[in-house]
Amino acid sequence: MDAEPEPVSPPEQAPGAFRAEPTAARAEPTAARTEPASRPAYRVLARLGRTEPRMTLSAAECAALEALAAEWLARGATPDHITRSLTAGLPQPLHSPGAIARVRLENHMPPLPSSTSEPAYISRAVMTCISCDSDETTTLLLRGVCVDCREEMEAYDAAEETGEIIDAVPDTFRAVPAKVEVARRADQLRALAGLKCRPIPEPVHSEAVRAHATATTATVTAATAATAVRVRPPRATEAE
Repeated sequence: MDAEPEPVSPPEQAPGAFRAEPTAARAEPTAARTEPASRPAYRVLARLGRTEPRMTLSAAECAALEALAAEWLARGATPDHITRSLTAGLPQPLHSPGAIARVRLENHMPPLPSSTSEPAYISRAVMTCISCDSDETTTLLLRGVCVDCREEMEAYDAAEETGEIIDAVPDTFRAVPAKVEVARRADQLRALAGLKCRPIPEPVHSEAVRAHATATTATVTAATAATAVRVRPPRATEAE
């Protein structure tokens, strides 16, 4: 009989070396695979049949076209935009919805969004007067002030030194309201309306009224004074 082989001992390791322990089974991935129906691009393709029954795609076609639809979404397209692009203007009859969807997704791909915007810059600056906002294209500016405003400022400074008041607020209201002759105004309105005018009495002059009042006052005063005077009889002379 053949001799049994001697068992082989494992090789000796250096002191402090790490020794890997045998594992019974390979560790499973920590992250579970995402379901196709939960991915936006796949879901858009799977729902095409709800909008257009002739564009109903199979699960294999949705998986094959998912990358193109995802690129559309990455470039700023919305699910409604993709649906309209794949269901509008379909040929009649339609034999291969998957082929139609692929051609349209490839040929009608939206452009890449602009990552950088053009910087704004100032091409020209126009100075204006600090007082009246007149720009330098219409008037001469001297250190930010036009000629007219500068003269006005100098006049204000000179008046302030002398104590003179300029630009005083004027009287905007009358002290006594203007007298309106109501009768004559009514007569004018009647004439404009074609109605018969009423006779307007002549106005009494104020001087005549004042003279009459003065004469009456003088008469009353004289009468009162005459009544108040008493005639005293002469005293009797002593008997001789």
